[in-house]
Amino acid sequence: MIINLFTRIAAWEGSSGIPGKEIERIKKIIGKSDASVVISFGSPYVLRHFSEADVLIAAYDSDSRAQKAVLKSLTGEIGFQGSLPVSLNIS
Repeated sequence: MIINLFTRIAAWEGSSGIPGKEIERIKKIIGKSDASVVISFGSPYVLRHFSEADVLIAAYDSDSRAQKAVLKSLTGEIGFQGSLPVSLNIS
């Protein structure tokens, strides 16, 4: 299961653009999946809610270049690279 999250990066908004009910709904989907990938096209902070996922990807932007880069990485055409400049406190 691949779950794409499109949020905007905005400081001091608290929830990073994803309501609590949606977080719970996505967690249920992850729990029912054999394998799960959660991709954030926007704020990386939303990923901290989904530690149950097998793979978490922070793309930081929702434009077509970011989406194409993630697709190429998922298909093995290019490698994943980079590191997060922030701490997500994923447990």
